[in-house]
Amino acid sequence: MSFNNAVSNLEVNADLEAFDAILKEFENTLYKLKREQWQKLHFEACLHYGVVPRGLRVLHMPTYGDTYPELLSKWQTLNLELSFKNLHLLNDIFAPEEQELMDLAISL
Repeated sequence: MSFNNAVSNLEVNADLEAFDAILKEFENTLYKLKREQWQKLHFEACLHYGVVPRGLRVLHMPTYGDTYPELLSKWQTLNLELSFKNLHLLNDIFAPEEQELMDLAISL
């Protein structure tokens, strides 16, 4: 093997390693973007159908038992409203991150 071939092989290997790094970064960015999009879609579907995901439910209730049923009913209504507002908040908070990932994916 000549010196020129060895240098050429090193350059090709370096180019392949750089390409591989860029490809991995692009792939990771697309996975992150897709997770963000699925989360947003899921939250929007939950809001549309009036369902709160289990992990986002506000469950704190007063410990009066059945003594004040009107209080418990209003409390549950407020908890549901708060849970839905939390879903809206999460969508609003993650929207810029989603846009940033989209821009990054396009630029790669």
